[in-house]
Amino acid sequence: MKILLAICFAALLVYFLTSTSILQRYSYDIYECTNRMHGSIKMWFKNLVAGETFELTIAGETRRIQILEIADNKVVFFDNGITYKLDLNGRRLVADDKGSISFFGCELKQFTM
Repeated sequence: MKILLAICFAALLVYFLTSTSILQRYSYDIYECTNRMHGSIKMWFKNLVAGETFELTIAGETRRIQILEIADNKVVFFDNGITYKLDLNGRRLVADDKGSISFFGCELKQFTM
């Protein structure tokens, strides 16, 4: 009986530790967006909060960019004269380069460690 109780307690403890984020040190939302003409864009968000920075990779070049605004589940940021708007619900990125609009389809990948 004691062995069965110890096994149940150990199983419950393992379930608790793996199902919660107590041991989680890092968590990122990674959006990989592609467009046939403009290639791919990759964004690494740690905190989706206006004013926070994130990593943006375009054409193999990575920069730290600040989130300007989050409204209606859309993240707005600016890089090299281009305004970007990431729709979190539709997983679509819109790039506005002085009136020239480009649409990117995105995939969400979550990384936790």
